Amino acid sequence: MSTINTNTQSTQYIQTLSKQALSEKKQTLTNQLKVINNTIESHRKQFRDQQKEIKHIQERVFPKLMKISDQYGSDSMIRIKNKQIREQPSNSFLKKLFFGNRYKSELKIAAEMTESKKSHITASELSHYLNQRIFKYETENNELTQTICSAKKSLPSIKKELTQINDQLEKIQLQEAKTEKITEEKNDFSLIYQSNAGCKAINAQARNVSGSSIHSARLDGKKIIREYERVHGSDIFTKGNKHYIFKLKYYAEKLNSLVETATQNWYTPTMTTEKTYRGQGMTIQGLQTLIQHFNADKNHDHKTVYQVGQFFSTSSRYEIAERFAKPRNNEVKVIFTVMGNSGSDIDVSDGLRFNDNERERLYSPLANFTVANLTRSSAQNNDYTYHITLEEVPLQKGAKLLPY
Repeated sequence: MSTINTNTQSTQYIQTLSKQALSEKKQTLTNQLKVINNTIESHRKQFRDQQKEIKHIQERVFPKLMKISDQYGSDSMIRIKNKQIREQPSNSFLKKLFFGNRYKSELKIAAEMTESKKSHITASELSHYLNQRIFKYETENNELTQTICSAKKSLPSIKKELTQINDQLEKIQLQEAKTEKITEEKNDFSLIYQSNAGCKAINAQARNVSGSSIHSARLDGKKIIREYERVHGSDIFTKGNKHYIFKLKYYAEKLNSLVETATQNWYTPTMTTEKTYRGQGMTIQGLQTLIQHFNADKNHDHKTVYQVGQFFSTSSRYEIAERFAKPRNNEVKVIFTVMGNSGSDIDVSDGLRFNDNERERLYSPLANFTVANLTRSSAQNNDYTYHITLEEVPLQKGAKLLPY
């Protein structure tokens, strides 16, 4: 009698498994389910066949055997002709003469049916054999019933675990699709943002959305296209990149939705802090506000939280930050050291990246920071540089806009 392995592991670990491990576990459970169902079906068939055989013996064979025993005696020989039980051969001389060999063969068939080594068997011997056979079938059928019941009890837990795995795989697939969509959207955003015209318009619109500016921005897609052609050559959009012309024009036209989507997509807090730099000019008023809050925070053991309010470009290279630290009239030179965890690298595909080697890392307008340190370098030709260290903190309601 075959047995069925119905052991299943606890389902509490499922959510910690990788996609590959889940897929492998799913295949294992699917195979296990298939084996159990096939075994149940084969056991049911065996049960039905044996019940049918018992019924045949009891309703068809035994009555005929009893009739032969009553008529010829329980010790009379039994023969099998055309798969049917027949009484012992006739004692007629002529019949023995003409059918003797056939009778011997039919007697032998009956004996072989009971696995007897004799040349013939009696009605009582066949009856005893059939009773043993019925007992064997009934015993096996009881075992089959128990095995089937046990297997059926295991099915719900296996199916439940399989359902949980399928649900988890579906969640992973949905997350992968979402991640793929976000990656594509970030790539499209980067196509616009890496251009001078695009960067200027995007941050103008971001400042409008954050409330630091009342002016909304507009962007002409043709300007971006011309900038790409200046950087990469006039044939850049004939090298399998023709579809980007439509993308650049489309996102330039949909600037507001581009900024809103990118604001969410580029805010990706992690457990890893990256050190980058940002150079810029800052208004004297903005710097004074920052210094006042910084000094007040030190006196009151408090830290003001700032929201950058625009896409905050930084670089892993200090010299790049210095290059961008060019103050205009009524501005001072500022270099930020940014200790952040939610930024992402600018990535542009299909050979469209501008080879400026800025190693740019971008923060969303949602990113929140505190000022960890603020110093001023010694003057060189009456030119001071203010060094401000920003440390990223979790998103907080009511964060002030970082003064620029």
